[in-house]
Amino acid sequence: MIGYICKYTPIEVFEAMGEEVVQIEPEVTSFNQADTLMHPNICSFAKGLLETVLGGQYEAIILTTCCDSIRRVYDILKEKLPNTFVYILDTPRIIKDAGICLYEKRIREMIEAYEQFSGKKYDDEKLEKVLMGKFGTPAIKLDENGEVTDFVMNDKCAAGTGRFLEAIARTLEIGIDEVGPAALTSKENIEITSMCTVFAESEVISLIANNKEKSDIANGVCHSIANKAYSLMKRVGLQGGYMMTGGVAKNPGVVRAVEEKLGDRLYICPEPEIVGAVGASLYALDKLQADA
Repeated sequence: MIGYICKYTPIEVFEAMGEEVVQIEPEVTSFNQADTLMHPNICSFAKGLLETVLGGQYEAIILTTCCDSIRRVYDILKEKLPNTFVYILDTPRIIKDAGICLYEKRIREMIEAYEQFSGKKYDDEKLEKVLMGKFGTPAIKLDENGEVTDFVMNDKCAAGTGRFLEAIARTLEIGIDEVGPAALTSKENIEITSMCTVFAESEVISLIANNKEKSDIANGVCHSIANKAYSLMKRVGLQGGYMMTGGVAKNPGVVRAVEEKLGDRLYICPEPEIVGAVGASLYALDKLQADA
């Protein structure tokens, strides 16, 4: 099991290598070990993180250079856990071409280090499979025979996807399965203006600071996702008989918001998150039978 703390950790890289990745959320009542290993002025989060990791069973810990306290945690873990993969990823502070290239280089260095530690191998094809559901929101138009006639996708952006909802849920400090039900209890309409995951998180943090209800924020997020989906659907052409698939289709807040935009009902099958997998399996079966 790999533990991480920062939302900028590229956890999909490790998932593509078949690893279980979990976010470390310190919940300790004392800092017995941390107080002996760290300066008294170190923040409580860093101390709680150190206590949690030292008391846990992680095969690897991925940190980022978010602050000096975390750098200190890294130094201690490297010393105290010699048989654990402890890595600190240096994240650039400027989002420009040079920063992006530098970040890619550092991620690849991290991958190489983990390959040497674990003996596992990374490849881009497996990463694409992991990312498809998390970062892809396609709008697909079918004809009366079920054949695809048009297809558009929000390339290179997590807006409106499962990954986007995961990030927002984390910021709201609720489970991803709680976002939709919370949105259904909303009393105030709040507009989330940004669909960029990072900027939307910042916007949500500001709304929380202004004492806005989590249910109202969740509803605003669901409507933002619906707006994105609606714009994609318009590109392929709006026509009656709508169906929504994927994990986001299990979010009742998003489903309601999309239906409001369309002015029509969506068909949601009992297990929408596996529709793509079932389709791929049927496609493979047809091919095998044709080749037999």
